[in-house]
Parts: sequence; C-alpha cells; structure tokens
Amino acid sequence: MHLSSQRRTNRPALILVARRAAALCAVSAAAVACGTPTGREEDGDTRACYQTYEFGNYGCVDIVGQVVGTAGQPLAGISVGPGAMSPSTGLNTVYDDTDADGRFGFRLVRYAGAPPSTGPDTVSVYVRAADPRSAGVNVPATVRDSVLVLLTVTPIGKVPAPVSVTIRLPTP
Repeated sequence: MHLSSQRRTNRPALILVARRAAALCAVSAAAVACGTPTGREEDGDTRACYQTYEFGNYGCVDIVGQVVGTAGQPLAGISVGPGAMSPSTGLNTVYDDTDADGRFGFRLVRYAGAPPSTGPDTVSVYVRAADPRSAGVNVPATVRDSVLVLLTVTPIGKVPAPVSVTIRLPTP
C-alpha cells in the first residue's frame, strides 16, 4: 500500500519532467529546422569555425602535431599551447596534453581584431611544448621548446586547414 501512495505522489513530478523534456525537444527541433544557430556551414560540418555568441568572434585556427624526443620517440603527457601572445592577436589561449603517440590538437578562436578588409587574416604565434615533470615549485619546466608558425584565421562557417607542427624536445 505504501508503494502505491508513493507512486501517486511522484506522478505529478514525472509529468512535469516529461513536459519540460518535450518542450526542450521542441525548442531544439525548431532551432535545427531554422538553420544552424552556431553559424556552422550549412552542411552541418562540425569542423567549421562557429560563432560563439558569448563575446562574438571572427574565426578560428586548428593546430595539430606531435612532440618527439631527440631520438624521434613520441613523448606523452607534454603540455602544448600557444606561447605568450600580444593582445593584438585577439586569440584565446588553449592547451592540450600529448597522447601516447605524442600527438596533440587544439583550436584557437579569434575574439578580437576584426579581419583585414583585403587579403588573408594571418598572425604569427609560437606553439610551445613543455614537460610538466621537469617543473618544480615556483620553477617553470626546464624541458621546453617552441616553434614559430604563421597561422591563417579561417572565417566563421568555413573549415580551417589544420596547421601541422612538430616539436622536438631535448629529453634528459
């Protein structure tokens, strides 16, 4: 008897949850039917640079690559990201850790600095790699290096061609 009374008291809550879920699905379906609200390409390619709407943005750059040791061996667990950048680049800062094959990949988004009126939107950035195991308390990583790359910012709705980087770290 106690179980049936418990079911009765929970039923309105379940109906409310079901109604909210149905409303959310309807809103989601309407958003998809009306187009891609994130500004992705019309074919729905998730690799495209998308509009974040939080702060607005102008485009993105994908950086992929590998970190290897002096003998060419892949290095896992290395922190990779953009080096110190001038605020005029307008790019966010994102880091990735290398996998077992030494591979990494990340996307930088341009939030400031409108694209030029003519020509490609390019910026030079150092991609840096550092082995966090070589760092100490208040001491930066001693095993580190960087590579200067020229990046072309891809506009919203287009798929960026990934920039490939290989960084060789002096391993002890």
